[in-house]
Amino acid sequence: MTRKTNRYHQKKRNERIALIILLLIIAVLVSLLVYQHFNDKKDDALGGASSAPSGSAEGTASPAPTEDPVWFENSAPADNTISYTPPEGVEYPYYIKVNRALCTVTVYGIDENGEYTIPVKAFACSVGKEGDETILGEYSIHEPFGTTWCYMVDGTWSQYAYRIERGYMFHVVPYFEQSKDSLETLEYNKLGSPASLGCVRLTTADAKWIYDNCKAGTKTLIYDDTETPGPLGKPETIKIPPEHEWAGWDPTDPDENNPWHQASPRIDAADLSVSVGTETDILQNVKAYDTCGNDITSKLYWYGKYTLDVPGQYEITLGVTDAIGKNTEKTITITVTDAQGNQAPPSQAPAAAPASVTVDGNSLTSEYALLVCINDGSVLLDKNAGQRAYPASITKIMTVLLAAERLTDLEERLVITQETVDALAARDASMADFPVGEGIRVIDLLYGAFMPSGADASVTLAIRIAGSEQAFAELMNQKAAEIGMKNTNFVNATGLHEENQYTTCQDVALLMQYAFQNPLVKKIFTTVTYTTEALSGHPQGMTFTSTMFNVLPSAELSNGIRISGGKTGFTNAAGLCLASLAESSLTSNQYILITMKAPGSYWDEPYPNHIKDALSVYESIKEG
Repeated sequence: MTRKTNRYHQKKRNERIALIILLLIIAVLVSLLVYQHFNDKKDDALGGASSAPSGSAEGTASPAPTEDPVWFENSAPADNTISYTPPEGVEYPYYIKVNRALCTVTVYGIDENGEYTIPVKAFACSVGKEGDETILGEYSIHEPFGTTWCYMVDGTWSQYAYRIERGYMFHVVPYFEQSKDSLETLEYNKLGSPASLGCVRLTTADAKWIYDNCKAGTKTLIYDDTETPGPLGKPETIKIPPEHEWAGWDPTDPDENNPWHQASPRIDAADLSVSVGTETDILQNVKAYDTCGNDITSKLYWYGKYTLDVPGQYEITLGVTDAIGKNTEKTITITVTDAQGNQAPPSQAPAAAPASVTVDGNSLTSEYALLVCINDGSVLLDKNAGQRAYPASITKIMTVLLAAERLTDLEERLVITQETVDALAARDASMADFPVGEGIRVIDLLYGAFMPSGADASVTLAIRIAGSEQAFAELMNQKAAEIGMKNTNFVNATGLHEENQYTTCQDVALLMQYAFQNPLVKKIFTTVTYTTEALSGHPQGMTFTSTMFNVLPSAELSNGIRISGGKTGFTNAAGLCLASLAESSLTSNQYILITMKAPGSYWDEPYPNHIKDALSVYESIKEG
């Protein structure tokens, strides 16, 4: 065999070996694919990866937390306010450009080289409509017409009029009369589009800015650019509802009598509760409205951090800024629960740090008092804590707890009747003063019952739940027995005096510890101020302040204790009562203090006796 023949056979042998190896690789891959296919079939048959079908008897279990939770996080929006200080000694620090085509005014500041290159402000305006076009060109503005009011050629009036050239001026949208409540509202709502007889119309705030900052002689260029309004863009304008009772006022007018100063943007949003793993749009049911009540939900922003993959409670802040620069923010809580409704994996409460008090119960003005460390249940102060006392409005802790448990639709609307108000007024009950005959949201009634101690809200909630206040009191007593309150009896939902309505400091402490397991109740208990949605006579909602925080001189004490929430109460028979919660900034300790039947009045100066007693006890706590 020749050398050439030997090489040929060697080549053929290598090719066969390569072919065999290739076939073996293909066989392995096919085997893996077949195995995977049948394994998937097996999983499907066992139901290991599929959810229950829609409409099945067993329903769908809550998804389990993912190993790598997805977090959503936003930062608070940056402050985009332009800061500009004109150089000293410059006679004309500003240059005004009016883009007639896009109804936009841009004011430029002067740079270090003496050039007007720094965009400082932008205003939406109205220029001349078709047939009354505003002139083009560069001009030096003339002396203003008077100090405020100017009579216009069409018989109307305006403010802050500055002549550009001949009869063309900067000025506020006209008024029918020489009165700030007679604004031509329909013309005002045309800002941002051609509408004038040739002048450049502005809001009061914008015209006043030019009036106050741009002296006669300031250069003004009027030009057309259909592509770009200016370097700062074209600001949006607010629309005034023509039927609004304040429609005759410009919302931007700084006049102290302007009723729009009472108004601000509003956010309608409630706390959320979702199952772990649920895909939820947290803004789905949130609405936002500007100062004039227009829907600006699309302008909402939020900041904070949360996940829907891990049980717990997460706070985020919602905010919105309207076209006239007014801002509102509202914080909501997102509660994520597992399949058993837990907000967090089971864990024991933090161990209590050793604590004691130096104050003696006899030094308190209250006849009954109890201080408990929540962490371990230890009693640090006891003054007749097991003896019966009248609870006054501390009763409303139970009222709000039952309502929060039983009324799950917080957006449901209930009507306060005149009959309810008259009956309560006859007994001199404290009221939230909600409008009578109007649908009030449950969430607003809950805050109204607790924070201003509104009997009108309390009774309305009670009737909704049980049909009558008497039947509701029976539910209160059932709940009291469930909690272990062995020396308590309720007759009404408000705490108005009844001989047979009583409790003890010990029982109130049990009620509070139970109630704080409900996130909404604890949030209401610890809220300082709350604003409802818009209501009749209250276009920006009703704002309530906690009756405790209203008279508490300071929640932060020198020993690191912070008073974080409370409910006051008073009747002549019950005296001054207070159930409060405090926490330590130095340890994990939390404290409940109940004081009842202190003498005096809620209006005593510098602050009432139940507040004095609370401060005396909390300030005496020694830890460690």
